[in-house]
Amino acid sequence: MLDRNQFLAALERETQICKHLHTKVKPEMLDYAPGPGSRNTLDLMRYIGVCACAPTAAVVANDWSGVREYQQRADTMSADEFPARLDAQLEDIRRQLGTVSDEDLRTRDTTLPWGETTPMGAALVNTSLAFLTAYRLQLFNHIKASGAPQLNTYNAWGGIDPPTS
Repeated sequence: MLDRNQFLAALERETQICKHLHTKVKPEMLDYAPGPGSRNTLDLMRYIGVCACAPTAAVVANDWSGVREYQQRADTMSADEFPARLDAQLEDIRRQLGTVSDEDLRTRDTTLPWGETTPMGAALVNTSLAFLTAYRLQLFNHIKASGAPQLNTYNAWGGIDPPTS
């Protein structure tokens, strides 16, 4: 299992990749949605801006009732505010984990919204980190499908542009 610093480093890496992908978003891409009932790119970015801090707060408190409040924080975010929202999310997570020890991550149980009880560290990996990773890749797919077919693995997983030949 990851210790607190490793977990934070993984979230920082995902955040860096999201910020890189943000540089590829053009205004005409913001309304793109892959199909009916799917989030458009701007709504997806809004969700990404809280998809890690909301579950972190819930896991630490062992209380999922405040998750909706986190989403409301991002409901009016503009695309230009996305990098700052990501920074705020990381800061929020650092604050939430400030009093959580590595021992807590290994041994303190928490209940996930679907009823499973698991150690806090596993819960954070399976929610906060997994959600940020999954939605980051969905953002990559949105951008690629809406006008940036040149994006590739370097962009999606490295958070960098591919080397030029």
